[in-house]
Amino acid sequence: MSFHETYSAKNVVSNFSGIDVSQGRPDDAFITISQGSPRVNMRKGLDGNTSSALTADNSVTVTLSYFPESNAAKVLTALYYGLKASNDAGKPILGALPLGLSDPSGTVFLIAQEAVMVNIGDLSLGEDTGTMDFEFYVEDALITPLTGELADKLTAGLKELGVS
Repeated sequence: MSFHETYSAKNVVSNFSGIDVSQGRPDDAFITISQGSPRVNMRKGLDGNTSSALTADNSVTVTLSYFPESNAAKVLTALYYGLKASNDAGKPILGALPLGLSDPSGTVFLIAQEAVMVNIGDLSLGEDTGTMDFEFYVEDALITPLTGELADKLTAGLKELGVS
């Protein structure tokens, strides 16, 4: 039998556009980081041989789930509809803003200079509180397990910036 490391997504520090959006996640929430395309493209020729090439696509989609009544969900919703309203007014703004995720357990560290909020999930109402998913497209991001000396240096650097 093997055991898998688990952690609470509630402990992950999240920041979008300089706004702390770490609070308001359910206990069972997942933070999903999906690759934009496979790392390798494979092609089989008529002669039966296969060729492969590394893809140049480093994009990822990040999905964060929040309780709809949380401050993080309210802020992200307002930002989403504000950007949408600028488009409706004929002054479109893409809104490519910084996104950062840091898990204190060392599981993941993601930092992107430009992330675009592409979608917000449906608001579902019922007997129990549902969640809203916020989806971000990231063209290029630094994603790494955050452990050891790298973790210590990044943590110290973030503390100097006032992020704990």
